[in-house]
Amino acid sequence: MKTLWVIFLKLLIDLNSAIGPFFNFEKDRLIVQIHKTLKGFIFKESLKKALIKKFNVSDIIIHFYSKNRKFFLEIISNYQLPQKEEVVNYLNFFISNQIYKNLTNTFTQRRIFYITKESRIPLIGSIYFGIIDRGTNLLQIRPITGCILNCPFCSVDEGPRSKTRWVDYIIEPNYLLEEIKKVIEFKKVNDIEIHLDGQGEPLTYPYLIDLIKNLSKNVNIKVISMQTNGILLNKETILKLKKAGLNRINLSLNSLDPKEAIFLSGIENYSLKNILKKIDIIKNSGMELLIAPVIIPGINEDQIEPIIKLILKKQIKSNWPVFGFQNYISYRYGRRMKAKPKSFSQFNKELRDLEKKYDVKLLLSPKDFNIYKIKSIKNPIKKGEIIDAKIVLPGRTYRNEFEREMLATAKNRLIHVINCNYKVGDIKKIQIFRNKHNINYGKII
Repeated sequence: MKTLWVIFLKLLIDLNSAIGPFFNFEKDRLIVQIHKTLKGFIFKESLKKALIKKFNVSDIIIHFYSKNRKFFLEIISNYQLPQKEEVVNYLNFFISNQIYKNLTNTFTQRRIFYITKESRIPLIGSIYFGIIDRGTNLLQIRPITGCILNCPFCSVDEGPRSKTRWVDYIIEPNYLLEEIKKVIEFKKVNDIEIHLDGQGEPLTYPYLIDLIKNLSKNVNIKVISMQTNGILLNKETILKLKKAGLNRINLSLNSLDPKEAIFLSGIENYSLKNILKKIDIIKNSGMELLIAPVIIPGINEDQIEPIIKLILKKQIKSNWPVFGFQNYISYRYGRRMKAKPKSFSQFNKELRDLEKKYDVKLLLSPKDFNIYKIKSIKNPIKKGEIIDAKIVLPGRTYRNEFEREMLATAKNRLIHVINCNYKVGDIKKIQIFRNKHNINYGKII
């Protein structure tokens, strides 16, 4: 006689103590939404095989179905199955261990790789994620890749419409904190600035608040700042960021013309009005604010003065400059606009003239943010060196089969391997042709 087991999983599976999953299904796979950023799936056939092996039965039939907004797993077997509680406990274990093997970034719809300490993937060596030390008391921390916007001037071709970026990465927070602590201990100074930025939007990182909260406990970290386009900010999030210990938000604001702002964001629902409201909320929260527009010749260069006037009118108080105008640069793998970039000497001259006109700081230097040179963590990988390295991840750059990037590891560092057609797990000889700031690039020989 067949035994019917119906197991109701109404958010009962705890992927980990920090995640509350939402279950759904499509055809042959179970879908789990983790926060707003990650979506994972488990194939029905994989779950079936796992249950058969675990409970030592020769065969079972499983079905997913929903009723009244409730999700059900139906297990049918000719063999005696364990008690419902034991089955549910195993499902908790199986899903929590398998879900991170197949993740999608819900903002970009790209495959996203979850990097943990157990993966043995270093957090130093890549421009994409982890820790970047450029030999100062400022550390760039990149916990995630992927962006909501499709800015037509994006220097790294980010966003859902990217033509060259085909994967994303996210770092497990405890692993990231552990590695940051090691770098800070090496530097032996007590005025480190942590700057959260990256190839994408830091606010998509699901564990951002906890990350900042734990960073702020480190007595050697004096400033925590973050770059953002502001789309995911709201009053609640801003107050949480402030309470967690975030000191400054560097906010992208590229135009005060609503239509032009939409064009420069690359999304139709971009609301300039909402971004301006968030500026007031940040100001009132007591957090520092830096306005960081990208100025593109012939496109939005007429917006510099209106932005200066608006922000000066708001009387934002800050220990640092409140403007960080950036000169548009055309990058090889970035999106290129029909605009001729200005030389930095010309761009700086124009800012210098505006400084005099408005009596405000526009030309910035590291000293303005108390950033100074100190020793960098040593790079064990030398330029020109030929090294045996293991391929561990797909790289982000994919233009065609002949211009595909992979990431490899050697000597506890990551290496970008260009034009690489090998698979994860392969060990190859790689010649390093660039290693500046511990960011390594190599080619197969």
